[in-house]
Amino acid sequence: MARRRSAEFNFSTIFSPLPLHGGEDAAAWRRFQAAIRVSHIQAVQCLADLDKLARKAFDTVPDEFCTHAADVIIQVLEFPDDDTVHEMGLHSPFELSGLYSGIPIGEKNASTTPGGVDVIQLYRRPLLDEWCETGEDLTRLIRHVLIHEIGHHFGLSDVDMARIESEN
Repeated sequence: MARRRSAEFNFSTIFSPLPLHGGEDAAAWRRFQAAIRVSHIQAVQCLADLDKLARKAFDTVPDEFCTHAADVIIQVLEFPDDDTVHEMGLHSPFELSGLYSGIPIGEKNASTTPGGVDVIQLYRRPLLDEWCETGEDLTRLIRHVLIHEIGHHFGLSDVDMARIESEN
């Protein structure tokens, strides 16, 4: 799932002192909230930790997705590789939090080469970065990306996926 970032997140700014007065209070509050989220990143220090959260999130994905996505491999990587970043025309590897690779169900037929593996790759650092920027619950964010990528496995549009996610 690709997203555009307006600017790189500057972690050094979150440690500046909180202003007591003036218009900087809202920005200081956002920096303070980000600092708290950064301290919680320790809970997701490695790929295995994010993999556990992904499995937990997958358990909450709607049944109509899970029954047909049981053979899809979920793989957690630090970042998308350079070729993927280049092929997708991204400016930064932080712009991609997940990617479906494979042949969508609707395009599979008898002539489809057997052994083609369907894979959803989740990218740890971009997910953590988005989590810090948005403050959204990390498991919910991972679930959102999983639903989006599983939707590509089904050949669904972004509109279809948003509808299904909002219904559940």
